[in-house]
Amino acid sequence: MLAVLKRWSTPVFLTAALLTVGVSVPAMANDNSTQSTDPITQAGPATPQWSTNGQIFFQGPIPIGGWYSLTMNPDGHWNYSGNWKNTGYVPWSVSSVCVVRNTQGTAWVFQARANISGRSLFGGAVNRGWNRSGFNGVLKRDYRYAWTARCQTQANLDVAGLTGSLIKTVGYVKEIYTFVA
Repeated sequence: MLAVLKRWSTPVFLTAALLTVGVSVPAMANDNSTQSTDPITQAGPATPQWSTNGQIFFQGPIPIGGWYSLTMNPDGHWNYSGNWKNTGYVPWSVSSVCVVRNTQGTAWVFQARANISGRSLFGGAVNRGWNRSGFNGVLKRDYRYAWTARCQTQANLDVAGLTGSLIKTVGYVKEIYTFVA
């Protein structure tokens, strides 16, 4: 799913309300992109392919782990993939979001979400993966600009709230392109 939102306005709040899937859990997954307070910045034109990836793990009692990978290419193609693993007995609603913004104020939002059942008494962990690819003409046009990215995962969360807070952390956004895996 690709959604184009021009400004943070009423349609964005309506979209945010429609994407609400639950109540926030205070614990958040740590990954390579969010362990420091500084966002990742990498120049687009200096590399033939731009990517970020990391491990997903929670501190405390949330039994969710996994990984994610996001790749963007100068020809406008992208791939967002990953896997969550629930090693507990309770089902969890899990969402991962990556927001990428260029220096021109255009943002791309990559989202994946799923409800992951708990394992049975004698069964192993439950895995749920995603692998989405696509093409975006604006990505091709604007690939030459520098990137800032931020990725985060939460369990049993409000996806719209996570997306809104991440968009605020990357700075001024002129356009938003949303991809849902």
